[in-house]
Amino acid sequence: MLLSGADYNKSTLLDTEDGTQTGELTRNESFKKMFIDVRQGLETANQKSCDRYNLRRRHVELLPNQLVWRKNYVLSDATKYFSQKLAPKHVGPFLVHKRISLWTYELRDLQGTAKGVWNLKDLKPAEDIYPDETT
Repeated sequence: MLLSGADYNKSTLLDTEDGTQTGELTRNESFKKMFIDVRQGLETANQKSCDRYNLRRRHVELLPNQLVWRKNYVLSDATKYFSQKLAPKHVGPFLVHKRISLWTYELRDLQGTAKGVWNLKDLKPAEDIYPDETT
């Protein structure tokens, strides 16, 4: 087990063309090898982290005039005997009017009234809510 750079320097041997190891690496060679090993480790860790982060991201691009449902954000109100838990999770349908950025879209209702700008995480294409009804 390597505990410091000095241990790493002593443990690395120079490979020859016939596969045998001879002598210790010079200080510069050992730093180059250590640098390459660290870089490979960082790239591997970065890729694993990227895969884990993007695991549940929906790769969806909405088109203008596409029907979508938006997430319903309401608060419970005990004075009106209303529980947020029992409210509908999504409301709509709405039409995508235009794309503002990669993650935000401007919505309009079916009559053409503007309903604000919403993040993609709060939108679902209408066909995802109700699958094809063949009956």
